[in-house]
Amino acid sequence: MKKHIWANPEKQWEGFRFATYSLDSKKVWALPLTKKSAAQEQTEETSITVGDVYESLVNQHFEIELFSISGVRVTTDTEKLEFKGSPFNCDVLGELLRLTKDGVNPFSARWFWYDEDTCREDPQEMYSFFVVYRDEIVRERVSFGDYHGNGFDPDIFKSDEGHDDIWLDDSEWREAITILWYRKFYSETRTGQLMVLRPDEPPLYHYDRARIGIAVEAPPVPPLRGFITQFRTYRVLGIMLPLLVAIAFPSIKNYMAVVAIILGLDFLWVCWQTRAR
Repeated sequence: MKKHIWANPEKQWEGFRFATYSLDSKKVWALPLTKKSAAQEQTEETSITVGDVYESLVNQHFEIELFSISGVRVTTDTEKLEFKGSPFNCDVLGELLRLTKDGVNPFSARWFWYDEDTCREDPQEMYSFFVVYRDEIVRERVSFGDYHGNGFDPDIFKSDEGHDDIWLDDSEWREAITILWYRKFYSETRTGQLMVLRPDEPPLYHYDRARIGIAVEAPPVPPLRGFITQFRTYRVLGIMLPLLVAIAFPSIKNYMAVVAIILGLDFLWVCWQTRAR
């Protein structure tokens, strides 16, 4: 079932799936922005793309901040720059630069969608990913919104399914790797663990949330010392029983005395065996 895009009502799509995604560099590279120098007093702006900005900054030292929902400010060693555009394009640029600053190549990273949310007040969707780079989860939550006028374009993400398959088992290995990363996300990250424990029980990918409930609700094991004390008490009561019977029925007191002696010796043997506990 296809769904519409709030940012582009004329376009429909199938939505994100539990799968491994990567960034489509051609589509990301072409996202439009405008640029101006923060030091200039003139308001004239130059057309530029996310790719142009990324390429010019990837080998530089820079600081980045989002100064509005549709603006990114970058400070390098030599200049201050401001980039403006649709909120989605600015979000993409901001995340690319933050990942790069942390030593992550966003175009070599793998992106895994795991959740979407709907705004209660405005027509808006939010899609969340975790990011894997060099066998490590480097981001637990990267979210992109879809609402009227924000420029959201899900086509910048391309699924890795079916690409360059040569061997019959390629798809099976790829699926196993995808399952592995989702399980690591659910079990090893705080965001993933919260997804498992959420009371609304959102869908999880190849992960059984019941195992969490069993671990939490398992009854505690009674201490060994308490068990031994209870066991000895029952043995003492067992010795007293034939003595009470002997008092009640004097005619069989000799037999009950023998039973009491046997149980008494057994009690002393139990005490000896459990003396160190």
